[in-house]
Amino acid sequence: MTRQAVQKKLTPDFRQKYVTKIAGRLQVSNAGMAVLLKDLDNQKQPNIDNQLTTELHHQLQVKDTEIARLQATIDKLTATLDQQQRLSLLDKQQSQQALEGATKVQPSQKHWWQFWK
Repeated sequence: MTRQAVQKKLTPDFRQKYVTKIAGRLQVSNAGMAVLLKDLDNQKQPNIDNQLTTELHHQLQVKDTEIARLQATIDKLTATLDQQQRLSLLDKQQSQQALEGATKVQPSQKHWWQFWK
């Protein structure tokens, strides 16, 4: 406990009950020290409401489950999108192959004007 903190606790009522002046110095009695230490312990321990902590913990658990559910949905949608893209690419390749096959002129076929060849 700092000197300033002790000075703040030395109210006139506290001085009258627990403090004596010896050789120009203030001396706090054992009972006064117990009161000061009790105040110090009360300052160190935050006054957090147990119900509030329980509520916050519950909200955190709800958020964690919601995040896990959303992550599973994202994974599922990503897999579906990947599959759809693969199917689209395969379809595009097949249509290109079919188009190339249809546009090629067979060398064995002769057109009507090529009868002398």
